[in-house]
Amino acid sequence: MFTDALSIRRLLAGGSLVLAPVCLILGMITDPSEPGVEDPLVYAHNPGAVGVSATLLHYTWVLFVPGVIGLVLLVRGKGRALATVAGALAVLGLTNFSSLMISDFFDIVLFDALPAAQAEQLMQDAAQPALIAAWQLPGMIGSFLGLVLVAVAYARAGLPARRERAA
Repeated sequence: MFTDALSIRRLLAGGSLVLAPVCLILGMITDPSEPGVEDPLVYAHNPGAVGVSATLLHYTWVLFVPGVIGLVLLVRGKGRALATVAGALAVLGLTNFSSLMISDFFDIVLFDALPAAQAEQLMQDAAQPALIAAWQLPGMIGSFLGLVLVAVAYARAGLPARRERAA
């Protein structure tokens, strides 16, 4: 079926770019919290749903990485420099974002083991400037900005299949 490594890489990169959004949607659906409702006990009361949601969201960010690398490797010509920089930014951001999902499991344990006020205080105390500056912001900004810029670079360079047919 696949006669060369390029076809396999394209299939794997494309597959990861399909699976990542599917995991994202499923992760958001299984998250037991309600938008706009601040209930710190929701995770403690729904540990199974939180575990499924956090795991799916973790794999969302992980699965985007091979897709981004695949897109970057396909870009030739005009968009190559942008794709390379954006790809590095995206991979860094996605890696950071993926690691943040572990905090959901700590939330479950904190609110289960401690009084709610004490657990909430511990969570607020854990939000140190280094956590925000070195993990959260690069995760959010790098993921979003990197993914958008990789797509822009890919679109700017044109589809590889069109160039190959034209040549």
